[in-house]
Amino acid sequence: CVASFGMLLVASFQEFAVATVHLIGALMVFLVGCIYCWIQTVMTWRMKRHNEARILDLRFIISLLTTACLIATFVFMGLANSQFTASSSNKNHNETLHWKSSYGGYKSHIASTASEWAMGILFLIFFLTFFKDFQHITLDVQIRLRLLEDFSLDGAATSVNRLPLDDDDGSIW
Repeated sequence: CVASFGMLLVASFQEFAVATVHLIGALMVFLVGCIYCWIQTVMTWRMKRHNEARILDLRFIISLLTTACLIATFVFMGLANSQFTASSSNKNHNETLHWKSSYGGYKSHIASTASEWAMGILFLIFFLTFFKDFQHITLDVQIRLRLLEDFSLDGAATSVNRLPLDDDDGSIW
């Protein structure tokens, strides 16, 4: 829920328009996502199923890489912002939509962006590791039709519409 709200903030507030809100949202998405990976990895380890040794190893490696990407993203972002230099007409990096290679901090900005993308891809790969876990889950859905009273515009109940029932137990199906 927190990560979803963070994603909403990232999508709603573009980096160059409202940088602070965008960064808070990104922190919520990536930090909570990283914590989620570690929690699921620990839960897999605690379940200690013999046939899941490879899955545990894979989840551990992905969690480790996700943590490294999280740290790299924010370290390189800080370096890029501290090293930023642009033309005299555009001294504010928050107003720079496209960084040019001539700007100071460009390489750090690219490293931060690449780490951010790698973290997103690692999250998707991590979610795919649950394929085998969810393979054995089935879902049965029953739909029952409930008849509602018709309400007039003044809010008073006027009549009840009922369909003829086939069974004596009152169910339609």
